[in-house]
Amino acid sequence: MKKIKIAEFVGSMNCGGAETMLMNILRNIDKQKYEITFIENVNEKCWYDDEIIKLGGKIIKIEKRNIYVYIKNLIHIFKENNFDIVHSHTYLHSGIIMYAAKKAKINIRITHSHSNMDTIKHNIIYKIKKILMQKLILKYSTIYLACSKEAGISLFGDKFNNKGIILHNPIDIYKIYNVSNKNIEKLKEKYNISSTQIIIGHVGRIIEIKNHKFLIEVAKILRKRNIDFKMFFIGDGNNFEVIKKSIYDNELQDYIIMTGNIKNVYEYLNLFDIFLMPSFYEGLPLAAIEAQAAGVNCILSNNISSETDIGIGIVKFLALNNIDQWIEQILIYGKKKKIDKYIIKDKIIQEKYDIESIINQLEILYN
Repeated sequence: MKKIKIAEFVGSMNCGGAETMLMNILRNIDKQKYEITFIENVNEKCWYDDEIIKLGGKIIKIEKRNIYVYIKNLIHIFKENNFDIVHSHTYLHSGIIMYAAKKAKINIRITHSHSNMDTIKHNIIYKIKKILMQKLILKYSTIYLACSKEAGISLFGDKFNNKGIILHNPIDIYKIYNVSNKNIEKLKEKYNISSTQIIIGHVGRIIEIKNHKFLIEVAKILRKRNIDFKMFFIGDGNNFEVIKKSIYDNELQDYIIMTGNIKNVYEYLNLFDIFLMPSFYEGLPLAAIEAQAAGVNCILSNNISSETDIGIGIVKFLALNNIDQWIEQILIYGKKKKIDKYIIKDKIIQEKYDIESIINQLEILYN
């Protein structure tokens, strides 16, 4: 049987919500039916590259140079590899990808929005770029996908209401549930965590939009109030050293732990009492869904889509201009018992966040 050849176009395959989603798909999709190639806009080695090759996926790296040369190279790559489908995850840049895919005569061209960029102010250059790229995306994409309705409208405009499809970011609920208590106890020993401490966690790239500076301000207030806590920043990014320096400048190194990228994220999720996400913008953040699946109480910025709340009563959306509300909610959640994660399983499947549901939806689109 001839395999369906899919090009997944990404900025890079380093740790991030969309990248983790794609890895969950690659790990679970039928590799007898589908051949997946990741086209990355970077030259350096990425976090997931080794696992992609190990799982039978392929990788092509292409540099952004002169726009005309870049498009010409894209068309050549699409034709040379005989792709049946091009699936782009690069927001506005998808306009160029879809144009090149059309010129390469690829019939199925999917643009996938993972962010709602409309919650922040943009300069005139960005606004002009968005108008141009949006026209290309709407004209040359055959399928409009988004992780949430808000993310869809942000990229596709009102046309998403009629033509768009919502595809949730899938989570591997069994990996979250199968974390042993023994491993959680090891983490507590490693970080010298006491039974009285509130364990606060954040999972996400260390970049400006994730707003780690806000979390540092939260930590400063908690310390000033003599609250016994530990806070974890899980992830890496181009702001890592800046945030690390800020932690040391504020003498918070005994309170905030930066782990970098790690492979046992699910163990940490099971360790947390509270999950914080004060982002300036998001689409539908995978980490927040995974935190809920682990039964962790979540406090999210109100810039994040309300669709992130899967409806089990453990999510609170708060404004970033009132840090006192965040502190108050942290203290409430710190004393609140976590929901048993096994009770949550049915809700995850019902809302179609489980990997099996997403694979089934994707296979319909890919066929």
